[in-house]
Amino acid sequence: MSHSSSELDRRSFLKNAGIVGTIGVTTLAGCTEASGSQLPQSLQFRVEYNYRWSGSLSNFQNSYSIGGWGFDIIDWNGEIPATISIMVQKMEMFGLLSVEIVADGMTVERGSTNADYGIVSLTHTF
Repeated sequence: MSHSSSELDRRSFLKNAGIVGTIGVTTLAGCTEASGSQLPQSLQFRVEYNYRWSGSLSNFQNSYSIGGWGFDIIDWNGEIPATISIMVQKMEMFGLLSVEIVADGMTVERGSTNADYGIVSLTHTF
């Protein structure tokens, strides 16, 4: 399987930014102080869109750029933050974009849009 130079540049950038990816799965290394509330053991973000999308994840201390094509599961690797936010924008005019925040296998936030170049923005506090 060959990769274009822009794909290799993207992978190199993501690796240097602390974001490690495999096909369809991205792992983020993030840390923040726990608020003392009951935090989940695992945290994922699911993005489903048949075309290109881009956005960001934020724990309100750090922000991480994300992007892809089609379905992606993004695993948060590290200390789970008390509050997390995800914003994803469609890079095309058509189709339905769906985004979920999943904690310990349960969807805690869900949003979708079919607007041209639409945006889904979700925030969850544990």
